[in-house]
Amino acid sequence: MRYIRPLPALLGVALAICAGSAAAATFVAIEADPGEHLLGAPTLERSSATGALIEPWVGLHGDVRLDVRNGLRFRPFAVGFHVTRPGTYDFPHPPTGQTAPMWLEGDSDCSSPAGRLVLHRIEYDPPRSPGLPQRLRVLAADFDLACTRSPARIRGRVRFRTGDDTCTAAGEGAACDDGDPCGSDDRCHAGRCNGAPPAVCSDDDPRTEDLCRPAVGCLHPPVASRWRVTGRTRVTASVDGRSASRGTALAGDLLLFADRTYAIPNVVQGCLGAPPGGLAETGTWNVDTRGRLRLHATNVDEIVRVLDTCGPQLDGVRVAGARQWVAVAGPGRRACPWDRAVRRTLHLCGESVLRLRVRASGRTGTVAIRQRFRGTRANASAFVPPLLPPR
Repeated sequence: MRYIRPLPALLGVALAICAGSAAAATFVAIEADPGEHLLGAPTLERSSATGALIEPWVGLHGDVRLDVRNGLRFRPFAVGFHVTRPGTYDFPHPPTGQTAPMWLEGDSDCSSPAGRLVLHRIEYDPPRSPGLPQRLRVLAADFDLACTRSPARIRGRVRFRTGDDTCTAAGEGAACDDGDPCGSDDRCHAGRCNGAPPAVCSDDDPRTEDLCRPAVGCLHPPVASRWRVTGRTRVTASVDGRSASRGTALAGDLLLFADRTYAIPNVVQGCLGAPPGGLAETGTWNVDTRGRLRLHATNVDEIVRVLDTCGPQLDGVRVAGARQWVAVAGPGRRACPWDRAVRRTLHLCGESVLRLRVRASGRTGTVAIRQRFRGTRANASAFVPPLLPPR
């Protein structure tokens, strides 16, 4: 069993691409929840300016595959559509032998997803020669789906066009819409619709960030203060009056958000029930009477469930007690009695204690996991957590 630290509940993954051989309105944008590894990277944003290319393939029955390449990437990301008529398609995980309306392919395959596809428009040009497939001219679709039965979902937007009907008929500088929600003041230029610099997505709230993702438009996640922490973990196991302890180094990130939530990446790793990237701890924080930040985990049940899969010898794991806090101090002041002051920057230290009752092979014991850590800020966020009051 390896207990480490947590990560943000939402982590957006985006892939934004414009075709080098098509109009500016051609792009594919995809956002994935944490735990979904189809894209193979936390964030991926590509455009024709960096060598991206969207290449359509059409089957004899009109089914479409879009290969999304970026430079010399050997294996492209692909989006496929089996349906050829506009409409809304709600689909559960199809039984073996049946076909879903669409599929995705990236660092892993998503051939039997469940979710919703909205196919707004699909048009073809005649084939170049009789007996050959048609050629894709226009495709517009939005989707929200899950590749597995896990909660992680993928949202996407596809806009493919080999020509720009609006700008062909309109004059230079005419208003148009390139389909990208992160653009603004779209205008026709040289027969193509081009968006101006990204739209400003401001909600006038200093506690939130103002972001734009092509798959979903404007987003306003809470401002985060990221801290890089190091320290020691000591695990003590006791059964039948006998105890054994082991200490290990710890290192990771702590994120404190302006909306009084927090996240610590990779609380649990290496267990059968943990996601490939580790399980995050998430929760809320409040200021106690001593000026420290008390952390209250809200996904303890999930953590315990995953801990219960750490080894076949475990018959059950439950929490017997938990306590976590951090103290943030200004330059030149000690944050904790055992810590030293840092002269020129904000710093924090903290302690986490988790007590578990574990049953294995018919015997019941306890496991105590104690961590002490210190850290400094790893970003220049405008949000600063409450500091310890003056003595």
